[in-house]
Amino acid sequence: MQFIDQSAAYTRKSITLDKALAAGRAKLTAEPGSDKLAICFRPELKIAIAFDLDIDDRVDFKTLPTPDKLDLMIDDLLPRFFHPDLLPLTGRAVWHVRFVIDGSHRRTLRLDDRGLHDVSRDDPPAEVELETDILTLMALLRAQIAEFHHTRPPYPQVPRRAEDGDEDFDDEVWGN
Repeated sequence: MQFIDQSAAYTRKSITLDKALAAGRAKLTAEPGSDKLAICFRPELKIAIAFDLDIDDRVDFKTLPTPDKLDLMIDDLLPRFFHPDLLPLTGRAVWHVRFVIDGSHRRTLRLDDRGLHDVSRDDPPAEVELETDILTLMALLRAQIAEFHHTRPPYPQVPRRAEDGDEDFDDEVWGN
């Protein structure tokens, strides 16, 4: 029996979501409009490198069991990529995203204006669910980081809210 990371399909260390879906390495269930959530993630290379260096100092990542790898990515990496100030551009204030890894490791995240939170114990319905294996998840992250690094999209402009205008007016009245 060949280990998953030794099989021919896993020789590439990065893969796009479309290719992973086409190859049967991932399954995505998503509500209409959920693709807008991607705008809230800015996977910068320097952040990913800092994460790698930090993790290398603390643990041997390759030897960790899948749940621990998943927890590290959720607790230490994804929050660094997530920009809650961009949520208004998605048309929603709250999103739930579920990862099902290796068929049995489930993590449900709540993304809101306070950040990214693991709400797996509550197990709310998820607007987005990605089912894959841990190696494909890491390869998907690498592909997203590389694409972001090469395209370097500008930081999106968030429409001003009415409350923002009130603050400006108050500053003018009080001479601040």
